Amino acid sequence: MNQTRNEKIVHTQGLVHRRAWPAWVILVGAIIITILVTLYMKSDVDVQAKREFIFACKDIRGGIDDRLQAHETILLAGAALFDASDKVTSEEWRIFTQRLNVESNFPGIQGIGFALRIPPGRLAQHVEQIRSEGFPDYNVWPEGDRDAYSSVIYLEPFLGRNLRAFGYDMLSEPVRRAAMERARDQNEAALSGKVFLVQETDEDIQAGTLMYVPVYRKGMPTGTVEQRREALFGWVYSPYRMTDLMRGTLGAWDKQEGLRIRLQVYGGTLLSPETILYDSQAAKDIGPAPQFTEELQVIFNGSPWTLRFTQARGQVSLAKVWGPLASGMIISFLLFGLTLSLLNSRSNALRMADRLTAELRESEDRHRSLVEHLPQRIFIKDRNSVYLSCNENYASDLGITPEQIVGKDDFAFHPPELAQAYRADDQVCMATGMVKDVQESYNLGGQERWIHTIKVPYHARQGQVIGVLGIFEDITDRKRVEEERQEMERKLLHAQKLESLGLMAAGIAHDFNNQLAVVLGNLDLALTDQTLDPETLLSIESAVKAAKRSAELSRQMQVYTGNIVYFPVDIDLNE
Repeated sequence: MNQTRNEKIVHTQGLVHRRAWPAWVILVGAIIITILVTLYMKSDVDVQAKREFIFACKDIRGGIDDRLQAHETILLAGAALFDASDKVTSEEWRIFTQRLNVESNFPGIQGIGFALRIPPGRLAQHVEQIRSEGFPDYNVWPEGDRDAYSSVIYLEPFLGRNLRAFGYDMLSEPVRRAAMERARDQNEAALSGKVFLVQETDEDIQAGTLMYVPVYRKGMPTGTVEQRREALFGWVYSPYRMTDLMRGTLGAWDKQEGLRIRLQVYGGTLLSPETILYDSQAAKDIGPAPQFTEELQVIFNGSPWTLRFTQARGQVSLAKVWGPLASGMIISFLLFGLTLSLLNSRSNALRMADRLTAELRESEDRHRSLVEHLPQRIFIKDRNSVYLSCNENYASDLGITPEQIVGKDDFAFHPPELAQAYRADDQVCMATGMVKDVQESYNLGGQERWIHTIKVPYHARQGQVIGVLGIFEDITDRKRVEEERQEMERKLLHAQKLESLGLMAAGIAHDFNNQLAVVLGNLDLALTDQTLDPETLLSIESAVKAAKRSAELSRQMQVYTGNIVYFPVDIDLNE
């Protein structure tokens, strides 16, 4: 038997090892699905990153365009001040610019100034006039003969770097001059190309640009280009250091979003080192090739700025990709391990089932043998008092086998009255859940037999009563021995009573003899009296005879109780 069970276990293990391929198929399939999902999510992340990149680019372009429009409005307001006043002094200009609170509302503006147009024949007169206003060292620079002059006479805030621009002739530099003439001829704000402001020092050198708005003399016509050239009085303008301008325009973008997206601003449409105005990552080493690139234009009154945005590879967050990839790989190996575990569990379950089956069979054999060899009669009935099983001893009392009892009720083996009584006891036991313990006598085969029966409710695993379990035995011999013991006890008690009575009778007889001795003594003494008449003497003699008979009766009582021992002897009846 053990050899067969071991062969089954070995066979089961072999099946498990041969059938481990589902676990590997699940692992490979899960990994492939994880990779496909990861690639899909990577593509989705790239698309989403591209969409966010373009949105950020357009948002930045909108911010720059809005800021340029705001700066134009400021300069137009400055031009309006000249239109509304016969003469704008330096003090009025200072008050005007302070009221604008440019540093707080429009950070990044280097200043707001006014450049006066000076006809060639009036240059010396102009210099003398400014010197007379408290600037003895004033001069228009750079020196040299030109067909037209201009001079920065107002620039607020008039301190720091801006002091270097005082008296500067911006018409002397071609890029500035082109923007100033374009503003003059078109009567609108104009941006210059890339320049380096005269405010620059040896530290933190930045590319610059300027915005100009023309100011015309009051009352002169400006309908044509020639009229505007003739009427030109000067320019309200703002110089911009581009890095400061971009930081003021974009806020903290270059510290946050700028770390991910690179912004380059070019003056015009030609992208070259000569035209670049601003680079948010100019100080950084060239990194990996850009993953996303976008070029947008800001066109301000016909002057374009080209904005080039790039985002390098590796800047796109792959957290949404690595997370599912790692999770998918973990789940893949968990499924693999779970499948192997299930296969092993199945193998273990088969081995355990074989072992438990064998142990259960052995246990059943032991219990069956134990039940079969018990002297008690054992049976199990269902809720309808139909036999489910019984042992050999129970069946042998009925003269049949257990197989002939199972499936039948007591009416098949007992008289109706007795079978009905058995069924009633079964129903009471199951209904109350109480143990039924009964000793009854029956007439079996013409002999009185005593039977002791115990019935208990039979429960299923869920605790529900499904029948009754009965154990009974024939206690007739035990009952007879008990009756004999009780009879012996009764006789012993009777003997003890007789012995007590004998002791009492012996005591009475002894006391009675003592009294009779007194009576006889007195009667004998009375007979010695010679004076007694015959009749009295006869009465005394009769009393003596009665006393002697009473004494004999007392002696016989003592003999009965055993207080006097007699020794039989032979006597001669004739004597």
